[in-house]
Amino acid sequence: MTAPSRVGVVCVAIAVLAAMLAWRADGQPRADVSIVCQPGTQRGFAARASGREEWCERPGSNPRILDGPFVSRHADGAIETRDEYRDGKPSGPWKSWHPGGAQSGEVTFVDGKPNGMLLGWFDAAGRMRTTVDFGADDRERSRRAWDDANHEIDPRSREAVEAELRAVASSPLIHMALIAASIGR
Repeated sequence: MTAPSRVGVVCVAIAVLAAMLAWRADGQPRADVSIVCQPGTQRGFAARASGREEWCERPGSNPRILDGPFVSRHADGAIETRDEYRDGKPSGPWKSWHPGGAQSGEVTFVDGKPNGMLLGWFDAAGRMRTTVDFGADDRERSRRAWDDANHEIDPRSREAVEAELRAVASSPLIHMALIAASIGR
């Protein structure tokens, strides 16, 4: 067996370094990393009052058909949501973060519907507020909720509904998942 060439070793080292630099120490993607669109799609972007959005779309489609990564950013440029679309439908793992960098939500989409566990954190301290377990049939299998002291509470209680509403308000991802499943309260 021959030793790897110096050029090959340098190329691998550069690739590893680039991958490491794309993520912050807390696991959140760096704000300055832009999305990369696959062949056959083009990059789109829009400013909004609370930040900006970037996405990949099929050229010439009206209405717009999202196909590829989608990123929304807080006003300071930090990532708010990192998502993926396939043929205009939510697809794969979606994650969202509070302005300070703490994760606010996580869900996986299959063919435009949430599948598996939706996790919702209401506050920047990372306290869990709500979980909803979705089956492959798009139906809710279970729902759990926690109060401000991190005690599990009846998910049908007024306190749980209020906690879930706060989680929805803090995370566009959670709102999208509940609407996609048609079970928003």
